[in-house]
Amino acid sequence: MLTQATRRVRHPSAADFGAAYYRGRQGSNYHNYAVRQGRKLPWLPLLWLFRHALRRYRGENVAHLEVGCAYGYFLAYASGYVHQSVGVDLSPFAIREAQRRFPHLEFLTASATALPFADGAFHVVSCFDTLEHIPDPLTAARELRRVLRPGGTLLLRMPYDGLYRRLLGWNDHDPTHVSVLSFAVWTRTLEQAGFRIERSMTYPGLHGGGVIFRVRKPDA
Repeated sequence: MLTQATRRVRHPSAADFGAAYYRGRQGSNYHNYAVRQGRKLPWLPLLWLFRHALRRYRGENVAHLEVGCAYGYFLAYASGYVHQSVGVDLSPFAIREAQRRFPHLEFLTASATALPFADGAFHVVSCFDTLEHIPDPLTAARELRRVLRPGGTLLLRMPYDGLYRRLLGWNDHDPTHVSVLSFAVWTRTLEQAGFRIERSMTYPGLHGGGVIFRVRKPDA
């Protein structure tokens, strides 16, 4: 059983991620998501990671899924490098915002633990700032693995319980962050889900820092 570093026991639902959440009026870490994440600069490190992952699939019509897409900013930037892009989010509000901003892209309301896609449908799945909202991240990780083709790549970013958080003494007030795990537990979770860790790194930040993973589903 995974040991969570937070004391939260809630099971976040779609109702927890409405307009108030994204506009900073519901205990989230966002003051205004559209302003904070609507610029390209915050996404550049993840775009580099994404483009680097695509090198493995040169010459193929790459299908990309983003899980926890929110307003769709990263999906919009990444879509220029792949053949197909699809974004999903648990929040109907976020999906409406994404569809309004990027009507040329495909967005669906869906849970990370029950994705409406066939096995092996995607070459690359990105899941940024999402697994911490899920009480059972192992189940979600296994579902992400299911929709990846053999040899497919999963890119992840999430907060973690580590040195930066302890040194800064930062208290995460977001009630939907129910799985802020240590680096070791995140690593073990991904391995238990059947992934091979290719790259991982931690980084400092104003909110205690985070961890980034690039992992791969083994070839059949």
